Amino acid sequence: TSHLPYLISLPLLELFAQQDDATQSLAAGGFQSRVEGVGANLQMWRDILQTNRQGIVGALRAYAEHLATLEKDLREGSEEALQDRLERAARAARKVPRPASPQP
Repeated sequence: TSHLPYLISLPLLELFAQQDDATQSLAAGGFQSRVEGVGANLQMWRDILQTNRQGIVGALRAYAEHLATLEKDLREGSEEALQDRLERAARAARKVPRPASPQP
């Protein structure tokens, strides 16, 4: 799953590129931070994708299943399911390792 943040940015940017200039101008810091680094060292990323193809496909499949469930919850207007999902994501986010703060 370590490559997913980069890979998730690819379709985000494909969707972005399909928008008109006025819509693109609305992209703010949150969007920018999620796509940061895409386009850097394309050769390295191509090699990573080729070398780890099987594991990456599995991670993408699992991610797609989560997206499908999120879409279903939104479509059905399930406030309880959405709240539960937000709470689970918040708990998981607190567990993500953070870089150590620089020591004075």
